[in-house]
Amino acid sequence: MVISESNINDMKYEVEQSIEEFGLIETLKRYKFPFKLANIMFQLTRPFTNEECNEILSYYIFEKKVLPNTYQDKDVSIEMYKDDMTGSWTFEINFKKNKEGMQGYATMFWDGSDMLPINVDIYSNKIRNYDTDVELYYGIDIKFPFHKISELFEWFNSYYYDTIIDTCTDWLQECQLEMFEWLSENDPDYID
Repeated sequence: MVISESNINDMKYEVEQSIEEFGLIETLKRYKFPFKLANIMFQLTRPFTNEECNEILSYYIFEKKVLPNTYQDKDVSIEMYKDDMTGSWTFEINFKKNKEGMQGYATMFWDGSDMLPINVDIYSNKIRNYDTDVELYYGIDIKFPFHKISELFEWFNSYYYDTIIDTCTDWLQECQLEMFEWLSENDPDYID
């Protein structure tokens, strides 16, 4: 079907009916619109639900690969994966200068919440040959009514990786202090 200005409203109505019957993600997959057209067709009169926001982002990050699942600059690199069993987004951040890393979860709109919760459960330092389980948590409220896919993309691109970097950087000193304390008590070769 060729989409023109004259039939775009009919097409939008058809998409809305499909969303009602099959759900937003199934409709996205069914029509396979290019992003720009999807942004027009999936502009709803109501904001997307938190679950829909999570599903849209997961679809465009992990299935369509339109949004990046990696980030890199001169200081850090981040890789993100989707746990297909739980739907959570796992990340690994590496701080290049100190050869330190953290692993955890940062799933936007996790469990229908209007948040980006960041959970870090592993800290490692390759120079010291050290890794340990940690329990670090920070949640940022998103609190934005997304009506268009492009609004979700903009939020993700503007805040997602920066929030992970800032949060994990804030936790580095705490993790380093715990590491040095453990090394001083358990490693006879450790010199402060």
